[in-house]
Amino acid sequence: MGGCPAAGEAASMIGQLLAVLDRDTVRGYRAQIRRSVAYAVLEGLAVGLTLPTLAAIIGGDSEASTRWLILLALATALALAAHAWTVQKGTRATFDAMAAVQVLEIEHLRTLPLDWFTPSRNAEVLTLLWPGAISTTRNILLNLAALARGIVTPVIVVVFAALVSPTAAVVMGMSIPLLYLVHRVTTRHLEAAEHVDHAANTEATARIIEYAESQTTLRSADRNNLGMALLTSALDDLDKTARRGVRSEIAARTGFGTAVNIAVAAIVLVVGIRLLDNPTDIATLIALSTLALRFAEPVMTVAAVARMLRTSSATVTRTVDFLTTPSLSEPVEPQTLPEGEALSIQIDDVDVRYDSISEPALSAVNFDVPLGSTVAIVGASGAGKSTLLRLIPRFADPTTGAVRIGGVDVRDISSADLHTRIGVIMPEVVLLDRTIRDNVTANRPDANQDELDRVATLSGLDEVIARIPGGWNAQVGPRGTNLSGGERQRVQIARVALQNPSIVILDEATAALDPLSERIVQKWVSNLHGRCTVVIVAHRLHTIATADYVVVLEGGEVIESGTPADLAEAGGQFHRMINTRTDTSQWRSTTQVRLPHKGGVR
Repeated sequence: MGGCPAAGEAASMIGQLLAVLDRDTVRGYRAQIRRSVAYAVLEGLAVGLTLPTLAAIIGGDSEASTRWLILLALATALALAAHAWTVQKGTRATFDAMAAVQVLEIEHLRTLPLDWFTPSRNAEVLTLLWPGAISTTRNILLNLAALARGIVTPVIVVVFAALVSPTAAVVMGMSIPLLYLVHRVTTRHLEAAEHVDHAANTEATARIIEYAESQTTLRSADRNNLGMALLTSALDDLDKTARRGVRSEIAARTGFGTAVNIAVAAIVLVVGIRLLDNPTDIATLIALSTLALRFAEPVMTVAAVARMLRTSSATVTRTVDFLTTPSLSEPVEPQTLPEGEALSIQIDDVDVRYDSISEPALSAVNFDVPLGSTVAIVGASGAGKSTLLRLIPRFADPTTGAVRIGGVDVRDISSADLHTRIGVIMPEVVLLDRTIRDNVTANRPDANQDELDRVATLSGLDEVIARIPGGWNAQVGPRGTNLSGGERQRVQIARVALQNPSIVILDEATAALDPLSERIVQKWVSNLHGRCTVVIVAHRLHTIATADYVVVLEGGEVIESGTPADLAEAGGQFHRMINTRTDTSQWRSTTQVRLPHKGGVR
């Protein structure tokens, strides 16, 4: 019977989901299963009771007809009530489960290392959060009743048929495994087609996002046709896979429908042969033929449900795979960071490797940053600077080695404590679609106006506040699009200044600022010296010159490290980087940071 493979898919999906969902949602799924089975039993009884009822009516037995009609009416009323109850509760359970799945996905998303995120995975997350959440909840919960009906009702019909015609019941019973085999044969290619279709859909979604986000680059290079060609190719692939899927689905439904009709014809044939042998039992045989038709209807319903369950099966697998993706684990017994304004940083023999790249992103990186000092990380693009920065606030974990803050491995510090003590300023600023005040106070919602005014002056945000309508209460728009790039950067710097962290990480944070605001920020960073440990990915020489210490990366390895003045005089890679750009005579030398040693700096 078609319901058997569909039931297997549903059981597998629900089993996978129950392993990752919260307790309340699990209870909702189990309750809907019980309601669906109860409805299916009542539906089966109502269908089965049509056999004796019709036989009594056609046979002219008024007393028996009345008795059977009352029982049939009662069973039908109970089945209708159970159906309404199942749909109502199922709808409520669906919305609750949908919200629960989305919350689980969002909560898990924020625990993943930043290196996990790629354009294709971002597109996958989008599909999981909306259509995926629907597929893993509505398609299952609201179809459980139809699925249970397609399995339980035919079984009950077979039982009723056996009471009057064991031969007809045997034919009905034999049709169940045969229909199961037919269903498996006609749908064996559909599951693979679903995966291909999803891959094509994800690729098309990624290309659409890429095309939209690359408009500035494509237009400035007059290469919009290139972007359009990539997008069109992805959409063409999606169209081809969709067409193949529709053809396969039509073939599967046609094949299974034909098999069901053959099964019904076989039952009617058996009834007809019996009628020839016993023409006096015509009332029962007509009723049995009617019951055979009722046997086929729920089976065909399950066939219609099967496609949605197949789609959901693939989505459930992807959802469970996503929810079980290893996250940055929280320590069972978190250690407390030392008190004080600044914290030291130790990078201890760190390697970072990615499965998709043969060469390590970082290799045997070692250096110490004393508390209160400023360190500049320099190197060519692809040297590993940003990868190194992500390790300090634990946006990602090293493959081997350790990163320590205040002598404590960052993996032993709770995320809340770690992110409270570390402020991060990145070149790409994404703001919440709220007010400037909300964005600045994201880490300190209790900040008073005097504190806000102070950090606005430090970051140059005060000029923006005074100029734009609404001031502090001005809406920044989605992703901060109501502000310029430099204005968004000032908001980010003000937020970190208000946070008053022990460590500040800056990735060339002043690149988008005008000269006046840049000088303001440089003064703020300079004032942090001694009170806060600062790590800067630096490209501008005046930023490097004011650092206590410089780490030069090349190919993921530390090739030089020391004070700016010492490295400028050493004649190495750092000297070659800067000797034609500036006069280094005024660069300071400091003994705060220990000098290089083999494999890094201690």
